[in-house]
Amino acid sequence: MKLFTSIFIMLAIFSGCNNYEDELNQNSTQDANLQDGKLVFETVGCGGCHGGDAQTSALGVSRIIAQIDTQRDIENALFYLKTNGSARNSAMVDVAQGLNEQMMLDVAAYVHSLKL
Repeated sequence: MKLFTSIFIMLAIFSGCNNYEDELNQNSTQDANLQDGKLVFETVGCGGCHGGDAQTSALGVSRIIAQIDTQRDIENALFYLKTNGSARNSAMVDVAQGLNEQMMLDVAAYVHSLKL
C-alpha cells in the first residue's frame, strides 16, 4: 500500500499539480508559519516515511520531499492528494485529507525550509 502511495506522490508532483495553485490562498507563502509546520510534520508523523529531516525517499521510491523545487510545489502536491486521491494511494490521501489549508501551507513551508 505504501509503495503505491509513494508512486502516486511522485506522479502528482511531476504532473500538472500546479493547476491547483489558484485553489490555494495566493498569499500562502507569506502566511505560512514554520513553527506550526514543524508541529504538523511531527504530529502527523511525516518523518516515519520521509525521515525526520524530510531527506529520505519514502519507501525508497518517492522523491525526497525536502528537495522539491518550491514551497508552492509542495502545497500543490498536498492539495492534489487531498482533492484527487484514490484508494490506491490511501496512506498519503488520508494524511492530506486530515489537513486543512493552513496546515498544508505551514507544513509545506517547513519542509521547504529543510531543503539542503
